[in-house]
Amino acid sequence: AYALIQHALPLDNVSAAETAARQVDLAKLDRAVLSAHAVGEAASKVAVFPTVRRILVEKQRDFARTPPGAVLDGRDIGTVVCPDADIKLYVTA
Repeated sequence: AYALIQHALPLDNVSAAETAARQVDLAKLDRAVLSAHAVGEAASKVAVFPTVRRILVEKQRDFARTPPGAVLDGRDIGTVVCPDADIKLYVTA
Protein backbone atom coordinates (compact mmCIF):
# COMPACT_ATOMS: atom_id res chain seq x y z
CA ALA A 1 0.00 0.00 0.00
CA TYR A 2 2.81 2.39 0.88
CA ALA A 3 4.47 1.82 -2.51
CA LEU A 4 1.19 2.50 -4.30
CA ILE A 5 0.78 5.74 -2.38
CA GLN A 6 4.38 6.76 -3.13
CA HIS A 7 3.87 6.21 -6.86
CA ALA A 8 0.37 7.77 -6.92
CA LEU A 9 -1.17 4.51 -8.12
CA PRO A 10 -4.79 3.62 -7.41
CA LEU A 11 -5.28 1.29 -4.47
CA ASP A 12 -7.70 -0.85 -6.48
CA ASN A 13 -5.08 -1.68 -9.13
CA VAL A 14 -4.48 -5.38 -8.46
CA SER A 15 -1.60 -5.69 -10.91
CA ALA A 16 0.27 -2.72 -9.41
CA ALA A 17 -0.37 -4.04 -5.90
CA GLU A 18 1.01 -7.47 -6.84
CA THR A 19 4.12 -5.91 -8.39
CA ALA A 20 4.68 -3.73 -5.32
CA ALA A 21 4.25 -6.75 -3.03
CA ARG A 22 6.82 -8.76 -4.98
CA GLN A 23 9.34 -5.89 -4.95
CA VAL A 24 9.04 -4.75 -1.33
CA ASP A 25 12.03 -5.31 0.95
CA LEU A 26 10.55 -5.72 4.43
CA ALA A 27 13.88 -5.01 6.13
CA LYS A 28 14.02 -1.54 4.59
CA LEU A 29 10.57 -0.36 5.63
CA ASP A 30 10.31 2.50 8.12
CA ARG A 31 8.01 1.59 11.00
CA ALA A 32 7.09 5.24 11.64
CA VAL A 33 5.95 5.68 8.04
CA LEU A 34 4.04 2.40 8.06
CA SER A 35 2.27 3.40 11.27
CA ALA A 36 0.78 6.48 9.63
CA HIS A 37 -3.01 6.46 9.53
CA ALA A 38 -3.15 6.94 5.74
CA VAL A 39 -0.88 3.95 5.17
CA GLY A 40 -2.97 1.78 7.49
CA GLU A 41 -6.16 2.76 5.68
CA ALA A 42 -4.55 2.02 2.32
CA ALA A 43 -3.21 -1.33 3.55
CA SER A 44 -6.73 -2.41 4.47
CA LYS A 45 -7.84 -1.78 0.90
CA VAL A 46 -4.90 -3.59 -0.70
CA ALA A 47 -4.93 -6.56 1.71
CA VAL A 48 -8.22 -7.81 0.24
CA PHE A 49 -6.43 -9.05 -2.89
CA PRO A 50 -5.68 -12.76 -2.31
CA THR A 51 -2.54 -12.80 -4.46
CA VAL A 52 -1.09 -9.78 -2.67
CA ARG A 53 -1.87 -11.37 0.68
CA ARG A 54 -0.16 -14.65 -0.31
CA ILE A 55 2.96 -12.81 -1.52
CA LEU A 56 3.22 -10.74 1.66
CA VAL A 57 2.57 -13.66 4.02
CA GLU A 58 5.44 -15.56 2.42
CA LYS A 59 7.71 -12.51 2.71
CA GLN A 60 6.72 -12.16 6.38
CA ARG A 61 7.51 -15.83 7.00
CA ASP A 62 10.92 -15.46 5.36
CA PHE A 63 11.61 -12.32 7.40
CA ALA A 64 10.71 -14.10 10.64
CA ARG A 65 12.95 -17.09 9.80
CA THR A 66 15.99 -14.98 8.92
CA PRO A 67 18.53 -14.70 11.76
CA PRO A 68 18.53 -13.16 14.26
CA GLY A 69 14.74 -13.61 14.07
CA ALA A 70 12.07 -11.03 14.65
CA VAL A 71 9.29 -9.85 16.87
CA LEU A 72 6.17 -9.43 14.75
CA ASP A 73 2.79 -8.06 15.65
CA GLY A 74 -0.52 -8.18 13.88
CA ARG A 75 -3.89 -9.85 13.92
CA ASP A 76 -2.85 -13.04 12.15
CA ILE A 77 0.87 -13.31 12.88
CA GLY A 78 0.46 -16.16 15.38
CA THR A 79 -2.22 -18.03 13.45
CA VAL A 80 -1.45 -17.52 9.74
CA VAL A 81 2.05 -16.11 9.28
CA CYS A 82 3.95 -18.00 12.01
CA PRO A 83 1.59 -20.65 13.38
CA ASP A 84 4.52 -22.80 14.56
CA ALA A 85 6.45 -20.02 16.32
CA ASP A 86 8.37 -21.15 19.41
CA ILE A 87 7.03 -18.27 21.48
CA LYS A 88 3.79 -16.32 21.10
CA LEU A 89 2.57 -13.46 23.24
CA TYR A 90 -1.06 -12.41 23.19
CA VAL A 91 -2.13 -9.04 24.53
CA THR A 92 -5.76 -8.34 25.30
CA ALA A 93 -7.14 -5.00 26.30
